[in-house]
Parts: sequence; C-alpha cells; structure tokens
Amino acid sequence: GAEEGAEEGAEEGAEDPPTASMTVAYALPDGTEFVSTREDHPLVVARRAAGVVPCDSWTGPTHELVVNEDTLREMARRGARLVVTFTRSNTAETSDDDRAGANSDVASAATTIELASLVLGSESHAERVYDADAVDGAGSGEAFPPAFAGYRRVRVGVRLVEAPAEDTAVSADDDAQPATSKPPPFLPAGLARDLRPFAVTLHRASNLPDAPASHAALDELCEPIGAHLAWRHPKTMESVWPKTDDDDDDAARVVSWQCAKSSTTPWRTVVPLESFSAPFRTRDARFDSSLMFMAKDMRTDLHDACAAAPLELRVHDRVVRAVPEKFPGLDTLIEGKDDGSGESGEGAEGAEGGGTNAKGPHDADGFPVADAYAKAVFDLRSACERPRTTRTKFHVEADLEPVSAVPGGAGASLDWTCRAGRYVEAHATVTMTFETCAPLRDPRAPPPTPAKTIDVDAEEGAEGEGAEVEGAEVPPTPPDPRPFRRCVFAMHHSNVPLFREILDVVRGVNAKTLGVDGTPAHVLFELAHARFEPAQIADPSFAVLTGFHVIDGVTRLILIEGTAGEGMDPVYEM
Repeated sequence: GAEEGAEEGAEEGAEDPPTASMTVAYALPDGTEFVSTREDHPLVVARRAAGVVPCDSWTGPTHELVVNEDTLREMARRGARLVVTFTRSNTAETSDDDRAGANSDVASAATTIELASLVLGSESHAERVYDADAVDGAGSGEAFPPAFAGYRRVRVGVRLVEAPAEDTAVSADDDAQPATSKPPPFLPAGLARDLRPFAVTLHRASNLPDAPASHAALDELCEPIGAHLAWRHPKTMESVWPKTDDDDDDAARVVSWQCAKSSTTPWRTVVPLESFSAPFRTRDARFDSSLMFMAKDMRTDLHDACAAAPLELRVHDRVVRAVPEKFPGLDTLIEGKDDGSGESGEGAEGAEGGGTNAKGPHDADGFPVADAYAKAVFDLRSACERPRTTRTKFHVEADLEPVSAVPGGAGASLDWTCRAGRYVEAHATVTMTFETCAPLRDPRAPPPTPAKTIDVDAEEGAEGEGAEVEGAEVPPTPPDPRPFRRCVFAMHHSNVPLFREILDVVRGVNAKTLGVDGTPAHVLFELAHARFEPAQIADPSFAVLTGFHVIDGVTRLILIEGTAGEGMDPVYEM
C-alpha cells in the first residue's frame, strides 16, 4: 500500500502524468525471462499530483512451466528460488527540475523468493514481505529497499494457478484474477515418487554475542556470518547427503549458507541476570534460504537417515578476514625452497586433516577452518515416529553451544579470535525447517491395508434379512463414561521448541472454543481472564484444555487435560 498522505483517489492519465515507474524482471527455472513494459504491464509508483500511488492491483503475466526431472534437478542445483529485480526510475513526463536529478532517482532492488515449499507441495504460493515500520532490532533485520521508497509495506509473491486448456484463450483480465479452485501440485505424482525431493531451510540464528570480542572488532575484522551443515551417520561417519557430480570428497560433504550484511540486525545490549557478569551485545542473522536435494540419490533411505543421523550445524560468526600479504612469496624466499625439486617442504607432504580445495581450507570433518564457532545439533527422529509420520514439514530449533578448536579449550588463549562467544549466557538459538514431498515411511513396514472388499454372494444371500431389519431403529451410542483425557509432557528445561509448541496448541484450541480472535496479546489476555460455569466444566462437549506447569531448573513437567476428540486430538498429534 502507499504511504500515508498519498492521494489514492487522484485521477490517472494525461491530467496527472506519472513521474516514476517500476520495471520488473525475472527468469523462471526453465530459463524463460520476463521484463515488464509500460504498455503491456504498467507499474506506476508515483504521479505528479497524487505523489506515491498504491500498486496493489499489479499482477504479472501467467507463465506455463514444464516440470520434469531436468527442471527439478536444475532447481536443486541452482537453488529453488525466484529472483525478481525491481528497477525504479523517473519517466519522460518529469519536469526539467526532476529530470536534472533523474540519475540519482534510479534505484534497483533484487528480491529473492524461496520456492521450496511451493515445489514440495505444502504451499501454493510463496512471498517476500518488506515492512518499513519494522524496527531492525525486532524485525527481519533487513533494510527497506530504496526502490520501494514511499511505501510502508511491500509484498512480492508468486502463486500456482490451474493451467489453461489448450483450446481456451486466456485474456489479460483473466491473468489478474485469483484462482477460484485449488491449483494442482507443482510436482506430478509420478515424479515425486521417483525423485522424492526434500529441502532444508535455514531461517535465523538469534542472539549471537560479541563477547569476549567487541562488536566493533567483529564488524570490522571478521567475515560475514556463515553457517555450515553436515549430515553424517554417527557410527560410520559417512555423509548422508545425496551425492552430486560436484563432490570431490563425498564423505566430508558440508552444505553452506552465508548471511548478507544487510540481513544482520544492529547490535543490542544485554544485561545478564547474574550480577557478576558484565553486559554484552547480541545480534541476529537472517538466512531464510533453502537447499533442495533428491532422496533418490542417497545411499540409504531418507526415513532411515532421519532416524539414525542427526544434523550438525556450525555457525561461524567470528572468523577473522584474511589479510593479503604485502610481499607475496617473501616467506618462501626466506625459508628457501629451491632444492631442485621445485616443491616446498610443506607442499610435498600433502594436505592432511581435510586439506585445502578450491573453496578454501577445510578441517578433517569437511567444515571450513575456524578457531572458534557455535555448534547446534538437530535431531530428526521425531519426524519418523507416530503420529508425526503423517506430516511433511518440520520446524526445529536448537541451542547454540560454544566450541574452540584451540588445543586446551577456549581458556587456553586470551586472544578473542580463538575464544568462542558467550552463546549460552546469550541464549543463542538457531531455527531450521526440514520438509519432504511425502510423509516419511519406514521402507520395512508393510504396505497400508487396502479397503475391505465386499463379498457379492454373501450380500445377495442376505438381502432377505436386510429387508426385515431395514426399518429397525438403531440403538443410540451410549455416552462415554470417561469423556476426559490427560497428557503429560516431561522434558529438559532447555527444550524450548516443544514448550512453545505445547503453548501454541493449548491456546489455539481454547481460543477456537471460546470464540476469541485478534492479536496474540489480545487472545492471551482474554484466555487469562476467562471464567467457566459449573455446567460448562462438566459438559463433555466443552473442548477447553487446562492443566499445570512445573519446573525445577532441570526438568519441565506439563500436564494437560481436556475432553476427548476435538479437545485433546491436537495435543496427541504433536
């Protein structure tokens, strides 16, 4: 929508000519390129009298995309995402004064829309939202693009629509109308069963501390924040990732993300609860990037890999940037390498412990070398256990722990480049989504039981009996003598994701039963002040969840009680 104060009702056309327009360009996964034009797809963002105008109704053309194995593998190789470039510039109708500063008004913004959920079938649309009112410290951490100046909120999205029939002409007006029926999945059923694609999306690393370093040193001397993910079997230590043609050493394969500087929130001061701890600063790093793989290329079944092998993530937020040598080759000349062999002493020994490849130095586990970093472990075993075997999308969160590669531990050196951050005191966490195109199923489990067949001969022989009881009254089902159910959760106090999931389920069920709607703060206030009559408490159809919560500093115990069926079913499905 346009910024407050813009005259949305201003006339368009020659009486109020446009002063700024936008060009939209993108390339589809199959290589199809699109660049908007003023004639076919006008996108006017400002007019002389009205100022900034709303652009809610702008919709690009409908593209047909052939989905086959080549298309899907290309998306997995290059990334399942769509990059949309917005270029804002002054139009020819500007005045002389405006035309003089036209060059300074040209702005460009590249928006990346992740398509992993759309491809795997959990969503029929994908979008990216920019909010000018969001505070960087509490918002996404990404600066508002200059190309969208004048707007308060911009939503850029792509959605699936039903492919038109071959003999049906599609007009421009039809393209702008939303689909009335649910579009078909992006992946054909046969292709999904054959390739079995899945995706890993790294979202956010929160509360990354500066101590024992200073925030100024991390900003000036360190490389951008990176995250590196390994998936190895705990016994054989072999990589579980699907093998690709680009892997030189598949056993040490690690997939990586890098956070742009614009996607990092400003530093904020944290005062620890302990009086003896000095204040420090923290920041967040937003990745929101997906990597897609094909389970068909794995050595083991995806279900077995999730059940046996945890994911290990390392966050490198304090890797010192390499300083270029003032005199390249001086050290080699001083040490003296010319012994007739043409090789230096170190180079002849080879690269033990992982060595160096085209991507830089790596350790024995395949991770980029770092003296200090944070580590998190994601356990996917719950995705293979009932009742979650019917789900395809799993949001996981893990705590970050400090690790130092210096012999003797983090306290062996006073140099901040070798000492890990205070991740535990900062309550640093990282979030990720693991998504598949179909529920995980044990390959050794028997196939689902087919529908019960009807014996036609027995049915014909029982026609007479059926005629006799056709008008008989069916006795009512007796009420359940124990209509209430109970569920107890016992977990470690640091299992924050499960605790939040339980609270969300309980509040969602109670809000639906009591008809409470609104902002999360309003819903929480109404639920906290709700009072029930004795008749409601004894009513088995009153689907309200209650319980209590106990914590002793180590273990967290949560007990939930409610009516069977609509009340407790969401709790049992967690």
